[in-house]
Amino acid sequence: MSPAITLRPRSPPVGPIGDGTGFRSRENLGNDVIDGLKVIGTRDTITINAGAVGNSQSPISASEFWYSPDLQVNLAVTRKDPRQGTQVIQVGELSRAEPDPALFKVPAGFVIEGVRSSTDPVQQGAPISSEDSLAVQVSPGVAQGLLILRVAPEYPGPARQLRIQGQVLFSVVIGKSGTIKDIRTITSPDKSITDSAISAVTQWRYRPYLLNGSPVEVQSR
Repeated sequence: MSPAITLRPRSPPVGPIGDGTGFRSRENLGNDVIDGLKVIGTRDTITINAGAVGNSQSPISASEFWYSPDLQVNLAVTRKDPRQGTQVIQVGELSRAEPDPALFKVPAGFVIEGVRSSTDPVQQGAPISSEDSLAVQVSPGVAQGLLILRVAPEYPGPARQLRIQGQVLFSVVIGKSGTIKDIRTITSPDKSITDSAISAVTQWRYRPYLLNGSPVEVQSR
């Protein structure tokens, strides 16, 4: 496949937790709509047994997640814990329109420059050099057809705990031998997810792309 990776948190299992110190239950809250997008609600409830952690009572914490299958992210998260209070996280000013091209213009007084030799290691986020511009542009579908080894990324612990999820989209240069020579992040929901995805994608291997019978570098998303 082309270098786009979607990571979603695996919900922890319900039942006893922490060697019997507590219990986790889960409830389906049904469907709703946020900013015109369908979302699916889930409530996780954790009850800590009295005396398990020096507590005289049984505190109950609850977390509600409203997940958008379309965007593959939680649009709203509410956590209520008697020890830490209430935390509300919600996506605001959601827009799916194309960003203003002016945001990507090079500021006055700055130029894009950089030269990378073919023996340099994989670069992340480096300026586009004149050498990269010689790579043949191919569609994600063509890149998918060339893929022969795909390494799945690990879901980072911090992102799992915060239930951060979403798709990481890369632009890559595939060398003549089928290895990743250059990788740049286009979109990502979180740095830890980006790092994990980069670690996986740099291990992917492709069949060399032939042009007039000779292998050439290609660039794709």
